[in-house]
This record gives sequence, C-alpha cells and structure tokens, in this order.
Amino acid sequence: MLCFASFLLPFLILPECCHGHVGSIRGEKSLPTASVVADNEEDNVVLSRALSTVTTYSCPTLTADPVVLSEGGSGTGPNFTVQITKTDPSSIPLCTLLHVTPTNPSITDLSSIPITSSTSDFNIVPVARSYDGLDWERVAGPYAPGLQVSNCASGPGTCSLQIPNLADSDGKFILMSFSHSSNSQERVSRFYHQTTFGPTKQMIDTWNYSADVSSEMTSWVKSQMDKNQISATLHRAYFRQHLDRAAVFEGGSTDGSLRSNGHYHPRHPCNQYARWREYSFTVDDYNFPIVASGYHGDQYLLTIRGIPRTVVSQWKNDLGHNIGPGHFNICWHPEEIVSGVLKVRIANRCTAVLGGNPRVNLPLGIYSAWNSIRVVDLPVRSQFGSIAPILSSSYHVEHLFGEALYLKTAVWNHQCTHLENDGRYFGILGNIAGGGQAYYAGNIELHENTLDNPMSDGGAALTTSVRPICPVPSRSFLNVRDSCFLSTDANACSSTYSKDRNGDAVLICGSPGETANNPLARNEFGPLGGVRTKTPNQKRNAWTMIALDSNDQLRQRMAWALSQIVVITPNQISDIGYSEIYLNYYDIFVRNAFGNYFDILKEVSYSPMMAEMLSYMDSKSSSFVYETDGSYAFADENYAREVMQLFSVGVHMLNVDGTVQVDESGSPLDTYDNNDIQNFARAWTGFTRQEMRSNFEAMETEWLNRMDPMKIEASWRDPFPKMDLHSGFIGDKKPLCVDLPEKQFLRSGATYRLLGSSPRPDLHHQSDSRHHVDRLKVLLLDNNSGLKSVLSGLKPVVTLTSNIPCTGAECELDNLRLVQVEQTPPIYYEYIRPECVELSFYDSSKKISTRYSDGSNKSMCANSKLDVAFSACCTHSNPNAFASPSCKFDIERTTYNTARSRCQTEFSNGDTCDWYGIETWSTVCSAFRLEENWHWTNQDCKLKVKVKEDGMIGIVHDPYISNKPFVVEPRVNHNNPNFFRISWDSSTYPRPSNSCSNNVCQVVNDACLCDVNISESQVFTSMPATEDVILAQLHVGAVDPMILGNYNQVTNTGTVEVWHKGNSGYSEDTIFAVHYRGKKTFLKNVRSTVAIDGAAELKFRNPPHWINIAVREPRDAAYETDDVLGTYFYHDNVAPFLALRIIQRFGISNPSPRYIETVATAFKEGTYVKEGQTFGDGQYGNLGALVAAIVLDREATTVVLDADPTSGSLKEPIIKIIAFMRAMNYQRRDAAGTEIRLDSLQAKIGQEPHSSPGVFSFFLPEYAAPGHIKAASLVSPEAQLLSGPKIISLLNGIISLVDLGLTECYGGFAQRNVWHCDRFSPGNYYDTNNGKYSMGKLGFTPSDPHDAASVVDELSLLLTAGRLNGASRAIIADAYNTAGNNADGLRLAQKLIVSTPEYQSTNIFDTKSDSRPEVEFPSPSNKRYKAVVFLKINGGMDSFNLIIPYSGCSGGKTSYHHYQSVRGSLAYPQGDLHPIDASGSNQVCSTFGIHPHLPHLQDLYNNGDLLFVSNMGFLQEKVNENDWDEKTKIPLFAHNLLNEQVEKMDINKLQPGRGVGGRMVDILIKNGYSAGTVSVYGIAEALVSNLASLFVADPANFQLFNPMTWAQPLWNKIKNLNKITSIGSGLFGETWSNILLQSLGENDLLYDAVSTSTVDTTFPEDDLGKQLETIAKLIKTRDVRGVDRDVFYASFGSFDTHGDTKSMFNILTERMNNGLEAFSKEMKLQNRWEDITIVGVSEFGRTLSMNSAHGSDHAWGGNYFITGGEIRGKRIIGKYPSILSEDGPDIISPGIVIPTLSWDAVWNGVAQWLGINDSNDLDEVLPNRNTFSDDLFSEGDLYGAAPPPTPSFPTASPPTASPPTSAANYILLPRGQASECQNISEPVSQEECLNAANLVGGQLDLPNWLNVFEWE
Repeated sequence: MLCFASFLLPFLILPECCHGHVGSIRGEKSLPTASVVADNEEDNVVLSRALSTVTTYSCPTLTADPVVLSEGGSGTGPNFTVQITKTDPSSIPLCTLLHVTPTNPSITDLSSIPITSSTSDFNIVPVARSYDGLDWERVAGPYAPGLQVSNCASGPGTCSLQIPNLADSDGKFILMSFSHSSNSQERVSRFYHQTTFGPTKQMIDTWNYSADVSSEMTSWVKSQMDKNQISATLHRAYFRQHLDRAAVFEGGSTDGSLRSNGHYHPRHPCNQYARWREYSFTVDDYNFPIVASGYHGDQYLLTIRGIPRTVVSQWKNDLGHNIGPGHFNICWHPEEIVSGVLKVRIANRCTAVLGGNPRVNLPLGIYSAWNSIRVVDLPVRSQFGSIAPILSSSYHVEHLFGEALYLKTAVWNHQCTHLENDGRYFGILGNIAGGGQAYYAGNIELHENTLDNPMSDGGAALTTSVRPICPVPSRSFLNVRDSCFLSTDANACSSTYSKDRNGDAVLICGSPGETANNPLARNEFGPLGGVRTKTPNQKRNAWTMIALDSNDQLRQRMAWALSQIVVITPNQISDIGYSEIYLNYYDIFVRNAFGNYFDILKEVSYSPMMAEMLSYMDSKSSSFVYETDGSYAFADENYAREVMQLFSVGVHMLNVDGTVQVDESGSPLDTYDNNDIQNFARAWTGFTRQEMRSNFEAMETEWLNRMDPMKIEASWRDPFPKMDLHSGFIGDKKPLCVDLPEKQFLRSGATYRLLGSSPRPDLHHQSDSRHHVDRLKVLLLDNNSGLKSVLSGLKPVVTLTSNIPCTGAECELDNLRLVQVEQTPPIYYEYIRPECVELSFYDSSKKISTRYSDGSNKSMCANSKLDVAFSACCTHSNPNAFASPSCKFDIERTTYNTARSRCQTEFSNGDTCDWYGIETWSTVCSAFRLEENWHWTNQDCKLKVKVKEDGMIGIVHDPYISNKPFVVEPRVNHNNPNFFRISWDSSTYPRPSNSCSNNVCQVVNDACLCDVNISESQVFTSMPATEDVILAQLHVGAVDPMILGNYNQVTNTGTVEVWHKGNSGYSEDTIFAVHYRGKKTFLKNVRSTVAIDGAAELKFRNPPHWINIAVREPRDAAYETDDVLGTYFYHDNVAPFLALRIIQRFGISNPSPRYIETVATAFKEGTYVKEGQTFGDGQYGNLGALVAAIVLDREATTVVLDADPTSGSLKEPIIKIIAFMRAMNYQRRDAAGTEIRLDSLQAKIGQEPHSSPGVFSFFLPEYAAPGHIKAASLVSPEAQLLSGPKIISLLNGIISLVDLGLTECYGGFAQRNVWHCDRFSPGNYYDTNNGKYSMGKLGFTPSDPHDAASVVDELSLLLTAGRLNGASRAIIADAYNTAGNNADGLRLAQKLIVSTPEYQSTNIFDTKSDSRPEVEFPSPSNKRYKAVVFLKINGGMDSFNLIIPYSGCSGGKTSYHHYQSVRGSLAYPQGDLHPIDASGSNQVCSTFGIHPHLPHLQDLYNNGDLLFVSNMGFLQEKVNENDWDEKTKIPLFAHNLLNEQVEKMDINKLQPGRGVGGRMVDILIKNGYSAGTVSVYGIAEALVSNLASLFVADPANFQLFNPMTWAQPLWNKIKNLNKITSIGSGLFGETWSNILLQSLGENDLLYDAVSTSTVDTTFPEDDLGKQLETIAKLIKTRDVRGVDRDVFYASFGSFDTHGDTKSMFNILTERMNNGLEAFSKEMKLQNRWEDITIVGVSEFGRTLSMNSAHGSDHAWGGNYFITGGEIRGKRIIGKYPSILSEDGPDIISPGIVIPTLSWDAVWNGVAQWLGINDSNDLDEVLPNRNTFSDDLFSEGDLYGAAPPPTPSFPTASPPTASPPTSAANYILLPRGQASECQNISEPVSQEECLNAANLVGGQLDLPNWLNVFEWE
C-alpha cells in the first residue's frame, strides 16, 4: 500500500495507513528530501499518474522576466504541488522560487512582474532554489519546515515541489534566474574572506593556481588544522611574550621601587637581559615632586621619592630662566630618553625644563652618602645592547618612552651577589666601565610554566622572601598530564599546602599559555596597562595583532565565532582592567577550535570568569543553606539557564536540519522549561576558586584566582537526584556503587593520582580546619605489593590495566583513600574510585551517627553495603556506651559488615552498638577530627518519602533515636527543603489536596509523608529487538563484566552484547553492552521501583544520585558535573544548534536546511570527507569536522550563490575593519612599536574583542533587520549594529585611517595619541602627508597606479572578492581619475569602496540608474507636541523591591513583615523606605514604601505625576497557577524572548516586523500627525515602523560624517554607489544601502541642530543620564524634525542581579532616580513636562525567594511606573499580591509572581493619550488587547487630575527583629506574650511578641496570623 502525508499530494485520497500522518505539515520531525518511491509497482503507477497532472515550470532565461506560478494564494488549499526543471550550469546556473508581495500600492497586477522592477516595490520570501544543475532544495525561511522536494530526475530534468500555501491572496510565487561567476583569484579571495580575517595581496598572489582550486581549498583547511604545520597562536602566550614593561606596581610606590608585587617579579639587575636607563626620570615619577637643591656652584642635585637621580649643571626652564631650589611636581609624563621632554609645575604653570630629561650623573660623594642607593659595577658599553624608545603620544612633538640598555650576558661580581633575589630592586645605580651611569630599569621576568613544560625549579625562583606567593597552579582536569613532575627543590612550592620538610617532593604541573616573556620585547604590553595603553585595551589590542598577523587564521576565526556563542562580558566581572585572565578564557576557544565541543563546555563551566559573570561562583545548595542556618534559599539559576539557552541546546526543539519542531497547534516545542532550570541549578552549586598564585597578571592586593579552573566544595553541592532533559535522571546508565567488585582499588581501570609528599587529597574532602590533618595515618604499601610496583614509576596518573592480587593490609580493606609508596621523602597517591551512582531508596539501611566538635550530635540512614562510615565498637550493651574506633588508616570508611567484623575480631566481646559517644582520646584512629565523622551503629533505619502537591519528592530519614542527645541530620529530616522532580508511573500520586491518597500518608508541612517499599525486577527475559529498546528500558548501569570476572558473553550482534552471570540465563544480573554517548556502555537488566506503602500502584523509578548524602566528596561532584554536561552535549539539539550559530559567524546568516544537516551530521559523526581528505577524529562533537563542513560545503564555496538575493550576510563590524587593514597592507611605524592600539570600538562600531555588552554577545542570532529582511522571514544578526551613529563611526574611522594613518583624530580608531587633531591638515603643523604622527599607515600599492580601472579591479578583488558591480567600478574609477593624482585617487577609491554594499555584505548588488529618495523632514506642525519615552529597564528588575508593603495591610498575608520573611536578606529595612499613601488605590495595604534610593519617585508620586502599575507582565492570555504553563506558548524567563515580547507586543505575530511604538507612530502618521521614532540606545525593536525611519542618536558619540574640512567630498558619490536596485538584488546589500543613506541623510540634516542644542539642567554623567539628556536636546529639535509626536527609546541596566542583588540594585536605582530627576526638571524648564509620558518597562520581574548567592532569579510579574505631567498619579493600579509566599494564588515556585495585568492594559491608555482612539487602530497597535478587554486602561484611567499632593511625612521606625532561625523555636503564649525558648520560664513583652509574631507568621504561613498582630 502506498502511504504518504496528505500535504505531499493533496488531491489524492489517503489510504487508511496515512491517517496518522495528517497534520504534520509544519514539520514536527525533519521531513525527507529524497524522491518518493512507492512500496510496489502498482503504487508507483498511481504516483506517476498523480504527478502527470501537476504543472511543470521552467526557469526563465537570465534576461527574461520572472515566471509567475499560477498556483498558490487564495482558494488553492493548504498546499500545492508543481514540477520545476533543474538549472543548467552553462545557461542558468541559479534559479530561485520566491514568494513576492507588492509593497507599492500602485502594483495590482501580478500576472507578470518585469525583471526591471525595483527591490523597493516588493517583499520577497525565499521558498526553494536549484543551482549548478543540482536538485531543487529547501532554503531558510517560513517554507522550509513544510516544503517537500521529491521525484527528482537523475541528472537534468525536473523535481516535484510540494509547497505549503502560507501566502496571502495578494502575493504570487515566481521563478527568477541568476548568474554570477568568478575567476580563480576571485574565488580564492572569496574563500579567504570566509575563512580568515580577510585576504592579503600576498595570500592571493601565492596561491597555487596550477592545481584545482577546490582541492587547494581543502588542502589549505587541512593544513590550518594541523598543529605540526601551523601552530596555534594562544592569546595568553602572545600577551605574556610581549609583556616587558618595567612596572612600579599600582600607580607607583612612594619610594620609587621597582619590586615584586608578589605576582610579577623584575629580572635580577645582573642577569642577562636586565635593563638599565641613562635618563633620570621615568613616567612612573609623574605627579611626584623633584626636590632641587644646590650642590656645587650652579649645579643642582635632583632628588625624587627619596632617591637622588642626578646632578645637573643647569636647572632652567625652556625660556632659559633659572628655576632655583625647591619642590617641583612633574606635571607631564617624562619622555624616557636622554634629553627628552621633562615638565615641572612652576607657579601653577606646567613648564618645560631646558635640556629635558637629564642623564644620570651622580658623583661618588653623593651615592656613597645615600643609604637608599646600592651600586653595581657594570661592564663596558660594548657588553650592552639597546632597546629603542617607543612612541607614547604626540603633543607638538612626538613623545617617546622606554629607551634602555640591556646586558648581553650576566654580570656576577660581589656587588651582584649581595643583591637578594627577592624582587626588591630600587635605587640600584650602575657605574658603566669606561664612563657613564645608569639606573636599573627593572623589566619584568615571567617564567615558563606551560602544560608541556612546567617550571623546572618548581616555582622556587618566584617564591620570594618578601611576599611568597607560590606560582604553581593547583591540579585540575586541564593540567594533569605526563609532563607533570615531582620537584624536590628546597624552595619548590605548592599553592594548596605548605611544605613541612626540606626535601619533600611537590608535584608541579603547568598552565595553558603560561609562557616566559621575550626579554627583548620593545616596551609593548605592561601588567595592568601602562603609560601608553588604557588598561582595558591591552587584551583587545593583543586580539587585533593576532587577527592581523597570525598564520593560524582559520583557528582564530573559529575561536572568534565560538567566543560570540559562549560569551563572557567584562560588564559583569569585577576587574575589567586585567588582560591575562580574559585572554586565558579566550584561549579555551583557540586551543579547542578543532577539538571537541565537550571540552569547551567543561572548561567554560569550570572557568572562574564564567562563574563570576553568571553568578554561580560560591553558589550553595538549598541543603547546605538549610543545614547551616535553617533558612531557605534556592540555588542560583543563572548559569543553568544560559548554558542551555545559549551554549548548547537552545530554547526550541530542532530537527537535524535546524527547522523547529512544533506541536499539533503549530507552536514550537520547548527544549526545557523553568523546572529544568531549577533542577540543573542544583548541579551548579559548590564551585569556588582555586588558591591564589603568582606568575600571572594581578594587582598586589589581588587574592582572587580568576585564572585556573575552579574546584568544587562538595559540602556546598546539592547531593540529591536531578532529572535530565529526557524524563530520566543524571546518573542513569552508570554502574551502582554497591555493584562495584570487591577490592575495586586493585581491579583493572582503577586510577591513582600522584600527590607528592603531602597527604592532602585533591578529590576527597579533608577539612583544613582540624589540627594535624596532614599527620593522618596513611596506608604504607608493603614492599611486596603489586600495587606499589605499579605506582613506583611515580607517573602523575596511573590507571591499572589488569587486576592485581592484594598484599598484606590491602586484603583487609573495603576501599582506599590514600596510599604511601615511598618514605623518604614520603610520596603519596590518591585513589580515584571509578564513577558510580547510588539509588535514593534502599532496604539495607543502618543508622549512622556523628558527634561534632561543637557538641551537636546527628543521625541519619546509610546503605550498609556502602563504605560510607567509620567503625565504632562497643564491648557492653550500656545504652550510654562510648564506642572505640577501629581503622587500618585514618579516614577509613567501611561497609557495615566490615565494621562489625572488625569489632568482633579486634575487641573482646566487641560488636557494633547504638553508641552514645566516641572515644576521642583514642590514638588508633583520628577520624573524630573531621567535621563529619559518621560512624556505624547497629540500629536499622527507615527511609521515607515526602511528596509535594506538584509531585516533587524529598527524601526523609527516620533513624531510631531514643533519649540520646541526637537529632536527625537536617538535610534529610522531615522539614528539609530538598525536593526534586521525578516521573511518577501514573498521574496519580499522594498530595495534600487528595488527603494524601485517602490517608495512605500523613500531611506534614504541606506535603505527604509516606512509608515506601523498594523492589527490583528483571526487565528482559529474552533478547530485545533493538539497541534502542534496551536503551529505552534499562537505566541502571553495570560494571564491565570482564572486570567482574564471573560473566560469560552469550550474544554479540555487533551492536549489542549480552553477558550472563555464570550459566544463569536471563536474570536481574544479566548485563547488556550497547553503544551510548559514543562509547560502550554496560547496563544491568533490572528496574528498581519505589512504591508508596499501602498503595502499591503509586510508584516511581528509584532515582539515582552521584553524591552520597552523608559523605559528600569532590570526586563525585566532579563526576556529576561531567554527567550534567553530557546531558547537554549529547542532546539532539546541540548539533543543529551549533551548526546554525557557527555557520552564521562564517558568513551565511540563513543557511539552508540541507547545509545545516550536513554540518550537524559532521558534528555528530565527528567526521567530514572532502576531496578525499578526512577531517575530524570520528568522535561525536568534533569541531574540526564541523568547521570543515562549514567552509568546504557547496553552499559555502559555490560562487553563484552570491547572486541568490536571500543568501549571504552582512559582515561583522570588527571583521570589516581588520579585513580592510589586512587587504590594504597596514604597516606599523617602527617608532610606534608593534602594539596596535585601537580604542572604544564597542562604542563606535558596536563590536570589540573582550567587550561583549552581555551574555547574548554583540547581536542576537535571531535578529532581523526591519524591511526586506524581516519581510522575508530571514535573520540578519549583524544588522542589529547598523544604526546611524555606528555606520558613521565605521566610515569615519576608515576615512581617518586612509587619510591620516592610525590615529584617534576625526573619528579614527586609535587610542588617543595626537593631542591637537585640529592641527592635522595638508601643510599644517601635523602634515597629513608625512605620516609622522600616526601609529601606522596603509601600505597598499596598486600593481598599476596609472590605470584607474585596474586599481579599482584590484581593490574589488581584495575587498569584495570581485563582486563589485560594473556601475560602481566605473564611478570609483572616475573618482580616481579626477582626484588630482594617483595617491589622492587611491585614497578616494579606498574610502568609496568601503561604502559599497558589496564590501559591507556578501551579496551581489544589481543597481539601477535611479537614486534613492532623499531624506527630508516635514515642515513644523502646529499640533500640540506629545512624546512617550519607552524607558527599558534591562535585565529584569527586582521590582518587588521597587514598591514594598509598608503598613495598613489587610485582606491577606501581605504586610511589611510578611514581605520581610519571604524576601529574607533581600528585604529592605522598613525605616529606610519612602512611604507613599495608597489608601485610594484599593490595594492590600494603605501605605507602601518606595525603594530607599528612589526619593524622586516619591516626590513625583506625591505631586500626582506618577502612578505605579502592580503585578504587570507579558501575557498571552489570562492564566493562573494551574494553567500558566499550558497556556503560555513561548519560553518564559529568557531575556531575549521576553524583551522581544514587551517591545513588540504582538505574541501572535498579527502585525509582524513592527514594535509597539512603531505601530503607534504608523497610526499617527496615517491619521495626519507628523510622528517620529528616536532611539538613544541603538536599534530598538519597540520603535520599528513601516512609515517612519528610526533615528538613532548616540549620546556619547554623535559624529559628523567625513568631518575633516579639507577631506575629499564623498556624499554624492556614495549616493551613486548605493542607488535603487532591481528585484532580485541581494537583500543584505539592500539593507546596508537603505540604512546607510538614511543615516547619512539624517546626519546631514540634524548634526548642527543636535550638536548645538543645549539644556539648562546638569544631567548625571552615567549612561542613563546621557541618554535622557540627549532626549531632552532632541525634544528641542522637534521643529527642525517637523514632528508633533515622538516615541523615544532609552535603556539602561543590567538589573540581572542573580548575586548580591541589593548592592547592584542600590547603584542602579540611584542612577535611575538621578536621571529621572534631571529629566523631569529639564522638561519643566522647557514647559514640556505635561507633554511627556515616561513608561518604565522591564522584560520580567524577579523571584521573591532569595537564591543562595543572595540574589534573585528570573521571574515574571513585576511592578512598574508611568510618569509625566498629565498622569493621574498618586495611585497604584493593578493588583498587588495579597500573599507573597508560595501558598498565594499568584505565586509559583520559587517565588515567581504570575502577572494579573498585561502590558496591553497600559499601552492602550498611552496610545489614546497620543491621539489613537479608533478601536481598529488600537487593535493594530495592540493586536492582542481584546484578550484582556476587561483590564484595559483608557486615557481617562491614566491621565487627568490627580488627588491633591500629600505632604511628606516621616518614615515610621517600627521595632525591628531578625527573621527567626527556625520557626520551631517560637512559641506563642497566652495573652499576646511570646517566647523563643523551648523551655518557657519567663514570658516576654508584648512588643517583642508582636514583632516575633509577624516574623513567625510569615515563616509558618498561618492563616490570618499577621492580621491578628498587625501594628503600625
């Protein structure tokens, strides 16, 4: 029977077998692209006949009009099928199927569309294409999921295309043909543009053109990936190698010392390469006073900072006047050359010293008399080399610094030997043999300590006596390798412990990129910057230098791509000034560019930089917080969210071809939800920094190690089960610890890590707080031990390759921890148990107990089969018995049976018991010294489960506790907060709402506490059908049966092995071997089930967990981390997600589904084959295979696709600059050194290395430029940076580079170097023709400068890969010829070509003769002016700390104290709040308090100019706590997705492409208003409009285009280069040209008005203050702009405060307060306050519950404000929650408030105030508003007269109290008295009672409690 989906051939009747497939039109799964073939010949006949009735179309010729399809549009059904001929490479190389819709109202006849039509007349949407004779294929866009290509002929012929009819009736489908070809050089240039930072002329010229170009491309990629051919340029290593600057650390010490700061060390003055200076004063002397005192005659002794520097024969100013004695501050950086510029302050004037910086000249009588000077005799001058000075800046003259002599060989005389090697080298004066003197200049000496070459002395040379900071990094997964070695150097050191004995061995391992510096480097980089370079810029400059110069270009491009996906932003890291830590992070991508993505995920996750940015550094589990202080806090969710959304799986389920999977309603399927985020957040607890060390860049006071991978503090980690993303668990398919074989430590696969002479383990917890931990007894291996023999080689890591028999004491052990293999010095190894998990519930349970040194005694349950507790032996049955410990080594944990056997064997009448205490005086064992010394008892123990209403469970231990002073361990007591998700076998489970399944369990604290039964059952009784069946049903892992030894293999199918235990046949012990996650995995034929006692049908699978709940080891936390990362990494989404993201970074914004699938498949298979060469290692996740597939796939290399109007991309701004500098042969000036010092590119062009504004990088991958791109349903990420200011900055920067060289002048990209740019001009002081004052210049020389056409062709080849169209070539050639001379012609041609769309994009630009419309502003309007300011509060504001319950609360729990109890440490003291009267607002409280740092909002509120809107947020429809997840069709809590929603307000995409402000403006314009949109924060989605162009003003960088007064005119030529295009021209180039001319036109018209506009108010200098000031100035230009309505957009933040929320919130709210205060004041001065409405908008609120980082996480509903002169203020509208705790009707876990009001409600009234009153117009502005018709606010609701102002009243000062440590401690007594004491003796006062009652009531959530005790 033939079966196919209904959408394939809609006119056929479906057989019954197909009914299950109907409705899949939108691509729930990846749909096939191969031909449809029937199951039998009869059905093939049916199919053939069906196809014979389909219309066949041929592509038009290249010059013919497009072919218009008759199919499609209204009345043709949901889909249709056509046949289309494939392309012919010789005549029609490219044919595209497009859907077109006219945008020109005059076009009504679509029966024919002329090829001469303009792009502006139509919107086009891509459907499919064929090129180079290949089959038709789907392309990116809305048709991709449903379009089917089938029945393609072999070779030339047709394909059948089944097309979803998504179009409206006003559009048509058309076929267009295109052609574009390139010569070999152009192909090579194009290839280099894709794979490098741009081609150079040399690269193109040296290509091997005698070979096949495609084969050479493949070989080039292969060589780039081969480290033996091209080594990786590590950025950290590059920085270190070029770091040489002599540093007086931290701004200069007062004594002028050049000394170690503990992290960096100067080179010894007598060592080879030590530097000496002959000039007297250095840049570090700046601002210090020179003390001039008379010496002999007219001579003066000049002293500074207590050290004499020289004696001068004259001391005069530049006018020749004597300066005389005294103190004279150095007022300008001294030029560091002899006779260089020296200026001192004389009578408040900075005056030059005649003769400049004097030569060092100190007579014997002086230096012998000064104790601060130490003298060294130096060799003759011929034994010195010289370091040339380097350009610092230009101020009238060029300023140089860093001149020095250096020793060619070491000098060791008696004076040198007396200089201690301690880094304290100040006042070292050298007498040069033969004459002359010099001071030691103190250049830095960095030591090599790389992974392959750790420092040979073990760090001895860098461990100074002054400030000993060990340079040796701690061991981690990153540096444990064979190159590690044991050092017995007496001064070798460790960062983690102090040596106790000389001769002890220390294990030394290196760090990636930790190279030595080049001692002859020429004053390039300096620690924490230097005199030349801004501190934050050095890392950026290192990136630029590598991008320009490195040979490993493909690796560097890939690293740049990865860095934009796995982002860190300096905005959220405390120290932006550092370089090395950022470069070290970036090197993760450089090192792993062609490695495995898992390694990237792991390194990034362990990076202290990432942890600091995403706030999981030092994050602690709820369990730990509860154990520690009894409070409740959730784990920080920040990283758990971003690692999934941005780094791995994305938010929507994807098919392998990148298309989105959808549900039956067509809504995208989510990859994860907020429950998953909360779940995984628990896995990102416990991470903390390694110990600080030296030998990398850090300040003297810096003690935060941001360099080395973090370690895990296991006690902070949540030990409980965690679900994965597939309804399973982290830990599934891992072997159980109880199944590990006996003596696992001697079995094959056992791993040992070398520790050296310290018994301090790396991966086992060992307290540092107990005495003598390093003296703990460790098992010394017997000399005959086979284990000792294996370990005697002292390799860093040893893994046993075979089983070893036990020897001596080994035979008595259950397990090992540490072993000692040598005694002198002692050498230890740490045993690393193989990965294994535990099941949460078990039958073999015994009570274990511990006695803490603080006197607390606790008990819990433990699995008696696991070695998790110490032996405790009793010799009598006294219930108050003290037990004696028993052990073979300290901290020896055993199973219960071993413990009991020891007791019975070692003690007369000994046995285990339910002991009262442990004999702490015992000398046998020292376990009592540990913080948690769990010991076995003989008591059975019971495990229970508690079940929440939502089905989440917690583990409860119920140990028997008689009258002994023990309590249940808090992490497992019945009050513990450690709930986790499971999958119940059915939808029925015990919950409080069903009386715990009819009282099967008991209700305890809002949960059902249940007894349980555990059962294990066999799964398979015979061979399963497939490997997938096994993987789906078996979840418990098994040990390799080869290790177990008693198993026989009975089946091996090649994919499945079956092993039986002995001859037992299929049983619970049967082991299956399958391939899972890239390796052979063993699975046990068993299912463990937990059932509720008394209701066996209520059950769930027994969840595994990695970390033992009693003994939390770093080892197991590390295993769990790897497993969590594996859950992300092996998710089906990762391959297509990364494929799309990385393809976009290599120049194709909208790759076809076929291309994505090809790349994703290469990633999954780890292999890609091209031209007979194989890329990758065959392992899943290989990035080498992925990159090769990206750059070598036909979609990347086929030149004709440049002509596809929807293919390609806009270029990244930074790549445009670097590519231009490479192509134009940028040459450094020798005087300026090798450092390329760019500056502020992030502000200027929107992109700069190490400057990402946020975790979403520089632009969103899903961003679509308004206009043709958005209409085509395509994306153009880079277009998010195409604002007017950034376009002008880019062009001005390149113009400056071309005309002046690299400077900062006139918009130049350089860091400030020239102090008087106005003196730049031909023939002026800074003559533009001599290039003297720049840091470098363009060195490109045309091959034939006399042939303009040839020059332009050469520029086109280098800059556009030959794509520059003929008309543009002619325009530029003409400009070249008429420029005056060849040099001017070249400069003009270079400036013009960068303005072309071919340079700015990768498209072909098909230009017409018509110019684009000029930008014009309308005449001033006589209508009243009104403006709305959309104030975007970025990051998700914690707005329940914006307005806070204060007093007068009733009708719910909400009150100040309820707020305080819910918010914990996030709460603000009541006395700090600004109270406001809300008695007329019908809210839960009559008085609210405003945040302490927002007093101006209080003033506005009291004056009736501000109202608050409570509990508002994005809503698709009204929801409640039971249905919110089902009814909300987009992922909540993600910044980018919710930002889009609150700015567009069009969830159902009924008005696609426009923002809410843009739609308001469109309606206003339609209704006769002159309305504009203005953003002062880049491109704003909220303001995208059809009828008004978005004007973007940059508050900090508003430049005039081409500002040099003498510059070549460009404007008219640029307009001619960017004319109107024909239909089918590239959309990305079209986007550039549109925005370019709009920006330049606005700049031309508005620059003078905006730049000269002033305000009368002083605004804050912060970001928001500058934005609001700019808006105030623009309001003054309303007449120039001819507007009577404005919608402005401003944005500031980030309020994304996951950690330490209050401190950042205080800073940001203060800025908001000050900015709004200045703005409202200015508006009143302009008499415009009544014309203004400011709407504060944030994407979401934040959780009411605190996380363990003292922050709050992403939530939903929030509180906002609207203010303006006509606002009917002094009210709170909306509904403030009546209960803030999770039992409230609007609250879901963890403290997420469900909004009760949609943003539609507010915008409805604002739109009416602007003048939009027609209901249809309002429906267009707010397409979803009628869903909330009952809640909409009208203009009258928001505007009008407010209640009279309320006089301010003093803030109440109620009594305060700390929240209760535990609610159980409080007892309410009669008559309003209360006590916190368990044993009540004296009642406390009523005042204390009331205070406590509120706190306790909030803690316990008792009904009406707070209402009873409310006070004011």
